[in-house]
Amino acid sequence: MAPLDTARPLSARPAALPRPYLVWLVGTRASLLGDAVLYFALGWAASAHGGATGALVLTAITLPRTLLLLLGGAVADRFGARRLTIVGDAVMLTATLVLALASLRLGASPGSSSPSPS
Repeated sequence: MAPLDTARPLSARPAALPRPYLVWLVGTRASLLGDAVLYFALGWAASAHGGATGALVLTAITLPRTLLLLLGGAVADRFGARRLTIVGDAVMLTATLVLALASLRLGASPGSSSPSPS
């Protein structure tokens, strides 16, 4: 049985986490929060057109994400998790902006659940 460490005072604090780790942690949490908000908004908007449409949109979100997660580990090992996260978030941001602009051009106003008549 290992002896108890009695030399260290009870009030001693453990070492602080390194700054690069904290920056990474905050960045990944912010990214996951943004993803969750986007997926919720897409599902909410699609459900205004019926349950089947909502289910189709949520499946279209979940299925590719699941398939890409299976490959993501190998890609992250090869190119680095940081680089992969930055590229993935940049692609997600670009796709979101393109879809938002396309939606506005096609006549959907922000906050409406269906396109406005032309």
